[in-house]
Amino acid sequence: MNKCLVLLIFLFLHNFVSPNTNIKIYKIIRCNDQTYYPVTIKDVSLEIQNGYVNVSGSLTTDSNITGPVQAALTVKRYIDYIDIWTIIPCFDNIGSCTYNDLCYWGKPQNETCPQRFLENNVPCSRAGQSPQ
Repeated sequence: MNKCLVLLIFLFLHNFVSPNTNIKIYKIIRCNDQTYYPVTIKDVSLEIQNGYVNVSGSLTTDSNITGPVQAALTVKRYIDYIDIWTIIPCFDNIGSCTYNDLCYWGKPQNETCPQRFLENNVPCSRAGQSPQ
């Protein structure tokens, strides 16, 4: 692993995920106290639509990064009536998971690279790869 990106996102959830659920990005924490960090996380948002939770955002970097790029995501649920945070476990790549290669998630198989990737010479091939 050449680079490590650890992203901790805490979600404020009341009861179960539903259209009326109050969700917010509570905190994003870098994995260490470095003064220089090669990746910046911006514009993180969360949307619930038809029972699906979509997390989107952008990562920017000012240096070349070679893969695999690892990310660890911690998702917590706040249970207000007993005043505790509980970690949502990883199941089928959803929840508090470690992604060993973010490049795998860059482009669906059998589709072309997004135009923005092509314009900025960002590779997005994942032929023969599988998530770990």
